[in-house]
Amino acid sequence: MSKYVHQAKREAWRIFLQKNAIIPRINFETNPHCLAIIEIGRIKTKGVLPQQNIKEAIREACVREGMSSQMIQTVTQKSSDTEDDEDKLPAYSKATKGRVMNAVLDGTLVQFVARVVTKHLDRPTIVLIEAEGWRNERGEDNEGKMWPQLQNEYLLAKRNVLDFSHVPGHTCEYSRENNQLKNLLAVIRIRTGKETPQYITNRETWSEDCPTRDLPHLSGFYDGSALELLHYFSVGRLPKTQKLQNEMPIPELYKLGYQDDEYSANIPFKHQQMVEIVPFFVRSDFQKQEALKALCRVPHYLRCTPAWSMGNIVLPYPMHLGKELIEDHLCILGVN
Repeated sequence: MSKYVHQAKREAWRIFLQKNAIIPRINFETNPHCLAIIEIGRIKTKGVLPQQNIKEAIREACVREGMSSQMIQTVTQKSSDTEDDEDKLPAYSKATKGRVMNAVLDGTLVQFVARVVTKHLDRPTIVLIEAEGWRNERGEDNEGKMWPQLQNEYLLAKRNVLDFSHVPGHTCEYSRENNQLKNLLAVIRIRTGKETPQYITNRETWSEDCPTRDLPHLSGFYDGSALELLHYFSVGRLPKTQKLQNEMPIPELYKLGYQDDEYSANIPFKHQQMVEIVPFFVRSDFQKQEALKALCRVPHYLRCTPAWSMGNIVLPYPMHLGKELIEDHLCILGVN
């Protein structure tokens, strides 16, 4: 679009935001972080050139009004297989829910983390960060980067700093000696699922011809070869609802193999996943090996939740609640 048209659309959006979003709804005395999620329809439309897209004018209007913005293409619900669906809530595909979740995360979280750890830690605190979704690179440009420090290629080299050089309002690397961070004992990166080895070996099962068994108790292991950056592995306990494997028709069927076989469907394993726990930016008095392991045991034991007695949740309890809270709040966009 021409420069004149761009300016006209930008100013129209600024007026719209002032009348409908900023002035009537936001109390600036509380110093809020404002995020606008804007549905823009289809990005590629026949007969419309890319430079005619209104996206840039909207984003600039939001910046001038002190708001972060995240564009999202139209959210459509799944078609119903039944005729009588008037009273049913709208349903959305897993991919659509993931797209909306990514849009929310891309617009908010590292700035929130930087503000919390530098200004709101009144007591000794351990910060738990899930790697997936925080360190991922999404989108067509660098705006999709959330916290690159959490990527493997950077974490070891930057283990003694907090790299918020890309975060508005901070744009720096915080050192471990910074007085603002004296109550931050450590930041712990959590990895789950396909990013972690979902098995362990020991001398007994390695040397004998016998099938691997699920662990009956919550168990912790650590990699002794990674001295500079401790890797602690938390394995959930065996769910009480799981049938004893030696009572099954084929004892050799266990959770690690034969996933396409009909019998493996009888073995619930989702609550006994291995979780990788890696502490970094550790305070000086917690950098000895035993103290590092003590830090790791905190999220390890928090996988035992009072709301679940048959097995273990995958993420530690506070993170589990936070993830559920985000899912609940997606209803703001009509995604149930």
